[in-house]
Amino acid sequence: MPPNWDDGVSRWDDGISRWDGAAATTGHKMAQTALKVDTLDDAQVLQLATDIAAGVTANPGDFPGLLPTPATLTAAVTAATPKITAAQNLNSQAQAATADKDTAVNVVKDLLREVGKNADTVTHGEPAKLLRGNFKLRAASAPIGDLPAPQNFHASFADHAGALDCICNPVKGKSSYEAWVNLTPANPAGWRVWKSSSGSKFTLEGLPSGTTVQLKVRAIGAAGDGAFSAVIEHLVP
Repeated sequence: MPPNWDDGVSRWDDGISRWDGAAATTGHKMAQTALKVDTLDDAQVLQLATDIAAGVTANPGDFPGLLPTPATLTAAVTAATPKITAAQNLNSQAQAATADKDTAVNVVKDLLREVGKNADTVTHGEPAKLLRGNFKLRAASAPIGDLPAPQNFHASFADHAGALDCICNPVKGKSSYEAWVNLTPANPAGWRVWKSSSGSKFTLEGLPSGTTVQLKVRAIGAAGDGAFSAVIEHLVP
């Protein structure tokens, strides 16, 4: 017996009989359907059922005793069709209703923004009056607290003599930065404020060219003076 043909157990055609004993015309490996209905949308499912019912009806000799029958498939398609249409109509209605709802709610939001702004004006921002009107009040800003020392403070040559470009990481809550210079690194008492800057990047001017100076920076805020950065030394161009 050739390999992979009917041995009485497996589903292989030996050229004489199929695995189920029905007469065969030629030797072949048995095919199996692959409908993959779970990957189809509703319309595709109904169309597939309609096509199969039509194909089986047109070729009854190829499908003796097939169940469910074409009539059963057709009846199921007929029953499902209006339900799909009804669901689609409800979905469209729901989308339209949601859009109408969003429009109406946005009108209320705009009115609330307007009335809140005007309430601030007519009450002169008095909390007691606003609370009596059932307005929600903005939370008071919490104090930042002690400012930390600026990090990654470093300097580089500016584009002209006697100047150094300086930069550090920004400090949250600062109002300004205060740069200190010591022109005599051997003297700890030589420190003095050299410049105040609103930004964390600034240039120190008027330094003695050709000397090495010490630099440090701190942030200044509502809570007071912050801690100093690490001290760095740099040659002045």
